[in-house]
Amino acid sequence: MYLERLGRIDAVVRYVYVLFLALIAFMVFYDYAKAVQKKKAGAVGGERGTEGITWYKSFHKLNIPPMVHFKTAGFTCSAWLPSG
Repeated sequence: MYLERLGRIDAVVRYVYVLFLALIAFMVFYDYAKAVQKKKAGAVGGERGTEGITWYKSFHKLNIPPMVHFKTAGFTCSAWLPSG
C-alpha cells in the first residue's frame, strides 16, 4: 500500500524480479561449476553422473502438510514444493 501511494511499485517489482532471476542464474552456474569440478576430480557417482548442489534433498525432508506421494518417482514431499 505504501509503495502504491508513492507510485513506485512498478520499480520495486521490476528490481525484485531482476534480483530473483539473478539468484536463479547464480544457482545454475554454481551448480554447473560444482558438477564439472566433481567430474574432473573423478567423483562420478550413480547412473546420473555428477551432482552439483544437493539442496533439493533438504527441501524433500520438510513435512509441511499437505503431503503428496509420487508413486513413479518413489518419494513423498510437501504439496507446496511442486506447486511453488
